[in-house]
Amino acid sequence: MKVITIALIVCAISGCATTNRYISTYSQVQDVDSIPGVVKLPQGHEPIVAITEDMDGSLDILKSEKFEVIGYSSFNGRYENYKDAIAQAKAIEATHVLISLKQTDSHTTKLLGPDTTALISGVVSGATPGGAPVAGANLAPSVSNNNKSFDQEAQYLVKSNRK
Repeated sequence: MKVITIALIVCAISGCATTNRYISTYSQVQDVDSIPGVVKLPQGHEPIVAITEDMDGSLDILKSEKFEVIGYSSFNGRYENYKDAIAQAKAIEATHVLISLKQTDSHTTKLLGPDTTALISGVVSGATPGGAPVAGANLAPSVSNNNKSFDQEAQYLVKSNRK
């Protein structure tokens, strides 16, 4: 029971309930309602999402087709699902989201293993004739965590019918 309680506390502290970094790092470039002839995302619709390796080149193409950037999100950290960028796009009524993702580093952290002093212990009842409990302790199995970091950027756009 103590192990479960400790695991829940660690989970709560380390971020089991994560925040949407596409929302928390969002910066507005311009107010969507200030764009003449703007075409905003209609209620109940999904924005168009494009993943790019060349953000600047892709933005140049979209701008030449009368798209305007209304804001962006940018951060480094663990991979965030692109669906989180869609949530932000809906909130600001962006019709298009352009996403760039580049891995910056990777490292493995050993959490537990044979070279630690962590023990798994337990009591098994009814394990011997007559039902006497048997207690034991063994070294914990090796557990590791592979952490990758990514530079992640999303540009949120709308179409302008400006002449």
